[in-house]
Amino acid sequence: MRKMNVAVCDDNMAIHEQLHNQLSEFSHQYGQEIIIIDFMNAQEVLDYINDEKTASIYFLLLDIEMDGLDGIALNQYLLKNKKISWIVYVSNFVERMSEAFSEKTLGFISKPIDQAVMNYLDEIAHLFHFDKQYFYIGNQIIDILLTNLTEKARENNITVNIEGIIPKDLNVDSVDLTIICYNLLQNALEATILEKNDFFSVSCSIKNQQFIFVVKNKVSNEISIENGLIQSQKADEKNHGLGLKNVRDAIERSKGIFDINVKNQQFIARVVLPLD
Repeated sequence: MRKMNVAVCDDNMAIHEQLHNQLSEFSHQYGQEIIIIDFMNAQEVLDYINDEKTASIYFLLLDIEMDGLDGIALNQYLLKNKKISWIVYVSNFVERMSEAFSEKTLGFISKPIDQAVMNYLDEIAHLFHFDKQYFYIGNQIIDILLTNLTEKARENNITVNIEGIIPKDLNVDSVDLTIICYNLLQNALEATILEKNDFFSVSCSIKNQQFIFVVKNKVSNEISIENGLIQSQKADEKNHGLGLKNVRDAIERSKGIFDINVKNQQFIARVVLPLD
């Protein structure tokens, strides 16, 4: 059995104990051996990661608002240290979540936690448990997004055809990369479910020092596209329009190219990002 080190950092004792107990329940539910490491404040986390003798941690359940150094400030230190792989923020300060996002951010859980933690740990199990499929396209962010996507697709009897291998480190802002890939993948999945189709495709490639990301899915309705956005008021606007403005803005910040079109009853979203 694979051993997993996980941690909790929350200065509220009641919430801390609740998180600890739910991690224990998660361990029993999945038959996953878990070692839970408890931190009551950010300084304890810093002391841990700076100690060469301590073990690596898969993910840290981290409160945002704490006395002294808060969770967002702590994240700046965690980004420079490889001891903790992933962060799951646990907070009722939803407005600060955008500040907390980084390449180590696996997700957010809103307080009060209750069943929310177990639901999210179920998703994490899809990433780390032995009997789950994990995709290795090459980039950590895209790997996680594709893994989560294929699990959700499988639950809806949808096949995702994924092709391509890309370098581990792309010279693209991690936040923008996540915005782009997440929105396009989620749109394709939602549209495929609503269209009652059973297939869509994703391809990643590097060509001429450019990262090329293409998502295709079948459509039945006519779609009107203007200035890179869906103009139709029919179902396809709802299916595909979610997040496209955010995608376009992120691509513009990265000085890339974004194109969407419909060909042979396929909705095609194509992103080209420069790597130098």
